[in-house]
Amino acid sequence: MGSDTALVTKLRGRFGKYLDPQQLVRLLEETTLEGAFRVIREIVGEDLGDFQDVRGGEQRLEAWKRRRNDELLTFLDAKQKQFLHSFFIEDELLELQRFLRVLQRDNRKEQLLFIQHSIYADTLHLTADTSIRVPTYLSTLKEKPYYRLLEPIVHNDAATGPIDFDSLMVNFNRWYFHRLRKEAKDIGGKTAAVLNDLLGTMIDLRNITWIVHTKRFLREEDPYLAMQMVSGGKILYGKTLDNAVGMDLPAFTVWLRHSPYRGLVEGGKEDYSFLPIARQRYLYRRCRKIFRLTDDGLLAAVCFIHMLNGRIAEIRRILEAINLGWKEEQMIQYLIEWKTE
Repeated sequence: MGSDTALVTKLRGRFGKYLDPQQLVRLLEETTLEGAFRVIREIVGEDLGDFQDVRGGEQRLEAWKRRRNDELLTFLDAKQKQFLHSFFIEDELLELQRFLRVLQRDNRKEQLLFIQHSIYADTLHLTADTSIRVPTYLSTLKEKPYYRLLEPIVHNDAATGPIDFDSLMVNFNRWYFHRLRKEAKDIGGKTAAVLNDLLGTMIDLRNITWIVHTKRFLREEDPYLAMQMVSGGKILYGKTLDNAVGMDLPAFTVWLRHSPYRGLVEGGKEDYSFLPIARQRYLYRRCRKIFRLTDDGLLAAVCFIHMLNGRIAEIRRILEAINLGWKEEQMIQYLIEWKTE
């Protein structure tokens, strides 16, 4: 119990330091990148390191986040540490997919820049060898827990065509949530129940986003959409999920408005391009509620990590918007926490 109390206290202190909504106000008031960089350094601290441009700043923020996350592991027991290690893998999987796309574009300059700015260059054995084939590169990742998902690509000849990234993402999602569910169950008790509920919500939000994207943006609806769903959702499972997949977009939107996820289409708006932001807002609110009420160290850590991910995403959007010359009112609509206060 002592370690739980110490970790929760530490995280609530970090919440006040790094997740104060006024920080966004300060950033939004800046009209130059130099001014924004100064504010970010004041918020994060000296160990952020030096950077001179947006891409360098993003790399430093990701590396800083990783160090802060790793510090939390010292407060946890073996099973809790394993859960957090698995929770962190999502960022690694996304970075791997980004690098595979770079490899397939066969652009040496882009490949070198990617490696230069990736904090996963060593973790993922990123290579500057532009002659390397994707299967050969992937074969260097045999020690990874998710390697079995990559084996079909490794054993495929490059001449068979480009990687099906949609299928790869679906398989990653299924593996990731199954692993987290299993490890939450091993922890047991009330902690496992809350984690299971939160993971179910995350799966629902993932499936909703996938359904809407497919029905709204693809010219011909994917006949295999049902096979691309991730099982284990909180309310979207079994027949409910099957029915949702079978609805047309207007009917699915009506269902959303009468579901616990109605906040995803707030105000009756149907601008689906904002759905990823709405999804982040919904999960941010859910995590913030747990964070404020819990005295469990692992739950507080998981929720804080998710909220910090959201804040860093907001900072990145602000930097990119300033770089493009956007005005404050244009930036606000893309922020997560702005709509939650």
